[in-house]
Amino acid sequence: LSQQQHESSFKDTTKVTARQLIYSFSGPIQRYKKAKKEAESTEYGKKALNNIIRLEVEKAFLDAWLIQEQKQTVESLNISTKSFFKKADHEHKLHLLNKNDWLKEAEAHATDASIIQQYYDTIQIAFRRLEFLMGKPLLLATNGETTAPQVMAKKTKFAKLAWSNPKKYILKKLNYYYDFAIKSRPEIKRDKKLIEAQDAAYDIATGQRLPTISMFGCAGHDGRIAGTTIGPRANDNGFHSIGVSLSWSLLDRLQTHYQEQQARVGKLREVLNREKTILDVKQAVNTAYFSLSNAMTKLKAEKIRYLRQKNEFQLRRQELESGLISPVTFDAAQTNWQQAQLDWLKASVYTQLRQRELLFACGYPENV
Repeated sequence: LSQQQHESSFKDTTKVTARQLIYSFSGPIQRYKKAKKEAESTEYGKKALNNIIRLEVEKAFLDAWLIQEQKQTVESLNISTKSFFKKADHEHKLHLLNKNDWLKEAEAHATDASIIQQYYDTIQIAFRRLEFLMGKPLLLATNGETTAPQVMAKKTKFAKLAWSNPKKYILKKLNYYYDFAIKSRPEIKRDKKLIEAQDAAYDIATGQRLPTISMFGCAGHDGRIAGTTIGPRANDNGFHSIGVSLSWSLLDRLQTHYQEQQARVGKLREVLNREKTILDVKQAVNTAYFSLSNAMTKLKAEKIRYLRQKNEFQLRRQELESGLISPVTFDAAQTNWQQAQLDWLKASVYTQLRQRELLFACGYPENV
């Protein structure tokens, strides 16, 4: 809006001008496309980070679950070691056990107590790590108040974790998982969007060498001012105009040339990054695949060993009830069975961890 007054002619001019961009080869549309590709690449990067967090949570959960399942064995060890040491100490006081044997029992008791305390510390670390990754507490209650860390560790109760051991693992051909990884990994999708963003940047740089089309319009009035020597208000002439303009920059070709070269280099860099990402993904799938295959083989062997020790424990129990073996032999069979059961649980968790790593390497597809 402009207004002009000329004293010599007593003239008042008011004018309104508007201009609208119709099309530009490097205008808002091209810049919107580039910004959209960059925003989509950021979303895929966020998804990739979420997948990493998900895998860490799964690992922490399975580790905590395995430690939780050992609680009954540790509590049984705690009861038995206290009972044996109490018996040995009583015999020593009655001079039925010499000092050397008493020291051996005291050493065994201290070793078992250290193992038990180490277990309670380990379960604290495992559950606290899971709490940190989940962002929510798993603590249920603390029975009593005490400042002793070893007592606090024993009395702290966490929510009981539930996990069902899969009855069967199925492993398909390696190329099957390669295909899922290439299609599903957010890192590869992110790099693709960055390449498309560089294509948009090149289009913007190229478009700056092409013309810009705009539409403009102008309206106003031009009249005499009343009360002058010329007489009362004279002519009050309104006017308007409309048109289309074509602007074409011809002198900044060098600048646009360097911008095009920069976009080409940026695209080449993103293409190389994508190729490297694909190779890294394939390597991760390859490692996870054969790690899972090895874990499945070990799990089968541990399950057979567990079933054999369980059967042997049941036989020893029948022999104990018939008076054919001593309680010491039965306790040894029971210990072997419990150890085989623990080793089987460890192998199961290890196999499940390898499966989760393979799913992570494939990008957590829904129907793999």
